Amino acid sequence: MKQIGHFIDGINVAGTSGRTADIVNLNTGEIQAQAGIFFKLCSKPKEIPPYGSMNGEL
Repeated sequence: MKQIGHFIDGINVAGTSGRTADIVNLNTGEIQAQAGIFFKLCSKPKEIPPYGSMNGEL
């Protein structure tokens, strides 16, 4: 079964807790993959830039 990790700070990271959540195709009810669940967030929060600066509207 396909395993999906996390994308943190530009790096693919596997779940650390050993727990997973099923990703289900809602049309068929079939389980498509499993996503790893982090026990806690390991990355340091970053400051979010103002909205206008992301669109070049400052």
